[in-house]
Amino acid sequence: MKTSRDFWVLLTLIFLFVVGSILTIQTTAPQEQDKLFPRRTSYSASPGGTKAAYLLLNRLGFRADRCRTRLDKPPANAKVIFVIDILLNRMLSNSENLALENWTRAGGTLISYNGLPRPMPGQDDLSTQFVGMTSARIKPRFSTGYFKGVKSLQVGSNVRILAKELDAADYTAALEDKQGVIVAMRKKGKGMAIAISDPSLVSNSGIGKADNAVFFANMVAAHARKGELVLFDEYHQGYGDDRTLAQIVGKYGRASFLQLLVVLVIGLYSYGRRFGEVRPAERPTGRVGFEFVDAMARLYRRAGARTMALETLCGSLRRDMAVALGMSDEARLDAIVRAASEAWGMDRNALADVFIRCDQVKYSESGVTEAEMIRLAAEIQRFRKEAGIGR
Repeated sequence: MKTSRDFWVLLTLIFLFVVGSILTIQTTAPQEQDKLFPRRTSYSASPGGTKAAYLLLNRLGFRADRCRTRLDKPPANAKVIFVIDILLNRMLSNSENLALENWTRAGGTLISYNGLPRPMPGQDDLSTQFVGMTSARIKPRFSTGYFKGVKSLQVGSNVRILAKELDAADYTAALEDKQGVIVAMRKKGKGMAIAISDPSLVSNSGIGKADNAVFFANMVAAHARKGELVLFDEYHQGYGDDRTLAQIVGKYGRASFLQLLVVLVIGLYSYGRRFGEVRPAERPTGRVGFEFVDAMARLYRRAGARTMALETLCGSLRRDMAVALGMSDEARLDAIVRAASEAWGMDRNALADVFIRCDQVKYSESGVTEAEMIRLAAEIQRFRKEAGIGR
């Protein structure tokens, strides 16, 4: 099994790798995605975003703000609402379309941008279609109203409003080219509905081209005074206040969470696996008996009873060898020495000398010296280790 330290080091390295990958994706993927399907949110400073238009209105003195709720009940004090190229998974509901219709008739101005072949948001009686790729400057037919001071507009979309639907829906074409209608408008009660098929006219990359900014400012100034509320719809750009946690963290956040979850599961699985063959646990070596003998020997030494201590050590060695050899405690000493030599390959003469010296000391009146006591104790311990009975 891996050690705890190795596991956490590996998990940390994997975590850093995942975070680095996520940061790389987050800095590159949105840029590539924005080229294909720009997100027209006023929070975005990317080429496809509309933050520049939002800041421009505030600089001009209008009270530009963001709407992060559904449009079932448009704010009554809002003079202009921009609904710009909404997300495919955030289409306006029937109740929202009806609410915007009533709000417009009460005096509001709805300006819808649509860059895909689908009904205009908030104005589902108009649709758009793909045409040939276009990127050109178009001169308006007149220079009053929305086009005051506008010499030309730079368009860059391949989408146009279906001209055949204009008359049936009572719209008027205000800007068009050979490909079709770009801007159409209709009076609705006290308000106005403006449909624009080219979102690039209001995007960060397009609003500064030609006189696009002048046209944009003219539309707002025609329906709102300075200080009045102008709203950018952000709910249908995915920034609603009622978003779930999954929507808040976004798809990259969800992907990173899944990656970390997978890594954690793999790490825990690996940590719980056995590495290598099964090995029996080492049996702890009991030392109780030897420690007791050692303690007694120390006590004898302090009492000056070296002879008695040596007798105790020799007697313990003799008994333990007899037991290990399967012999009786009362077996003859020469038999024990011979059996130990054959079983453990010990030096028979050296072992016999230790036991003989112990017997001599036992019956000697002079006893044993300190140096000889230490030498004999070391020999006894060496024989214990060779026999595997050291405790």
